[in-house]
Amino acid sequence: MTNMDNSYNDPHLPQSLRDALSRNGKALEFYTALTPAEQKRICREARRNPRPEAVSALVNGLVGWEEGHPPYQC
Repeated sequence: MTNMDNSYNDPHLPQSLRDALSRNGKALEFYTALTPAEQKRICREARRNPRPEAVSALVNGLVGWEEGHPPYQC
C-alpha cells in the first residue's frame, strides 16, 4: 500500500473531500504528499464548508484548475 493509498483511504477523510480529490488527480497527488498536519488542515477546511462546490474549489485550489484547458483530471 502506498502513501497515496493510506492518505486517500483514511476513514477520517470527509466524503466530500474524497469525492473532490477523485476528480482532480494532480490535487490528489499533491494532497497525499502533504504532511499529516497539512492534511488535517485541509480536512478541517472541508468540514467547515462541506458544500460540494466549496470543497471542489478547495481541492482545485491546491494545484490550480483552468476551465477550458484540457486535459481535465477525471
